[in-house]
Amino acid sequence: MINQYDKVYIKKYHGSDLKPDKNNIYEIIGILQTKNCMHDNTIFEKKALLSNGKEEIIYTYNIITKNREYYMEKVPWYKGVICCCYF
Repeated sequence: MINQYDKVYIKKYHGSDLKPDKNNIYEIIGILQTKNCMHDNTIFEKKALLSNGKEEIIYTYNIITKNREYYMEKVPWYKGVICCCYF
């Protein structure tokens, strides 16, 4: 589960595959409480405000198929520990 103050990668399409872009790390400043309805009220999306000042989609959820598609991936906790050791 993605929460406020987590560090995340934003996923991007590479061809037809959705993969995290590991070149940039963002921090979630806030999670927006509203969910936007799309496609005849069957797909909802949850958004977050990131450290770059932009709103990005965390996930979309289809209430009919119960499918949840994530557009962010958490940065592993050890990524910060390893980086700090080299400075």
